[in-house]
Amino acid sequence: MPHRIDVKTLFFGLQNMGYSPAASIADIIDNSIEAKAKNIDILFWEGSSNPTVAIFDDGEGMDRNELDDALKYKKDSSSDAKLSKFGFGLKTASFAQCETLTIVTKKKNQTNFKSVNSKLENKETNLVNIFKKNKFIEKKFQERCLQSGTVIIWEDLSDSITGKNSGDRRSHRLFFEIGQKITQHAATHFHNFMDDVKIYFNNIAIPKWEPFGANIESLKIFPEQKIELNNHYVTIKGFVYPKEEEFNNPELYENLGGPLGWFNSQGIYLYREKRLLTHGGWFGLRRGGPNPWQLETKYQRCRITINYDSELDEYFKPNVQKTQSEIPPLIRRDITNYCDEVRKYCHEKRATIKNQNYEIDEDTDSLLIKNGDGKYSLNIEHPNIQLLINKNISSNKREYVLDQINKQIKKIQDA
Repeated sequence: MPHRIDVKTLFFGLQNMGYSPAASIADIIDNSIEAKAKNIDILFWEGSSNPTVAIFDDGEGMDRNELDDALKYKKDSSSDAKLSKFGFGLKTASFAQCETLTIVTKKKNQTNFKSVNSKLENKETNLVNIFKKNKFIEKKFQERCLQSGTVIIWEDLSDSITGKNSGDRRSHRLFFEIGQKITQHAATHFHNFMDDVKIYFNNIAIPKWEPFGANIESLKIFPEQKIELNNHYVTIKGFVYPKEEEFNNPELYENLGGPLGWFNSQGIYLYREKRLLTHGGWFGLRRGGPNPWQLETKYQRCRITINYDSELDEYFKPNVQKTQSEIPPLIRRDITNYCDEVRKYCHEKRATIKNQNYEIDEDTDSLLIKNGDGKYSLNIEHPNIQLLINKNISSNKREYVLDQINKQIKKIQDA
């Protein structure tokens, strides 16, 4: 006899698949982008004894049939969705963080709603009660979803997102710290969309983190290569950034380091449909020898993008949370060869800079120059000063040293 699906057991398993709050929100954002949203709002609300999370978008919204389908454990196989292709995201992402999921959606001036628990059992309610419970949701829905759109409401949140049983007396602080991690995750993983889609956290726009600033002087950009796989193309492109001291803007250098810093941000950036799945590290690649490549300081300026279409999921095997993926064995050698060229360039350039011979000029008489007011200042053109300027130190440290030298000169002259 065929076995009936035990929904309770199914969702217990799906709830424990390792969704972080950030990955859960990202799954909802996938749905919003798929629905052609231009604005997405993430709201963390602690105005009552029951903290609430709500995610709004001004996308196409859903009719009654689409809403019912969205709450099935598997979507209609005819769906042409790409970012949200798996069909588990809305449910598993939500119930990993809450016990009650409510959806209010508007399409063609028709508003539909549904509220379910983690067993997908309907909860009796109505639109008035939904909005009455959280006035801020009604206000934002009327504002953001004036023509069409959807709000996903999480209630009865898990301790992992509220921090209630963390032992910290100020659990609300942890609640909003989680929110900050979510903004960081969104800024990183959706940066390719954020010129066209605005994402907000508690009404503040989230600035994107762009890991590939193409307008940087001395940035080495390698030609893009297309690798064929099952009648589709995987694109790969390499970048080697200049050293810290070559940046004229220290803030730009720090920003490009990203949330993980330069060392942990080296390596491969793997994109599915231009949405970043994971980054940092070398995916166990190696070129000769028994050991895979590891994170190393000498390669921290190397970054390589790989982008593939959702039609190649069976080869790249992304997990349901869309936080991990593989490099298919069929193209692993091509990927390794490309990465090896980028790594070699980075290493050779680093060695060239490191091994440059710097000589001290014995002529120190011209270290100072006389100004029009009769006082002396540092001669920037002196070879020894040029050596200091071009030495392997960051620009902010260099400016500090020069400033200190000038202060000492002034002190001597004023004595």
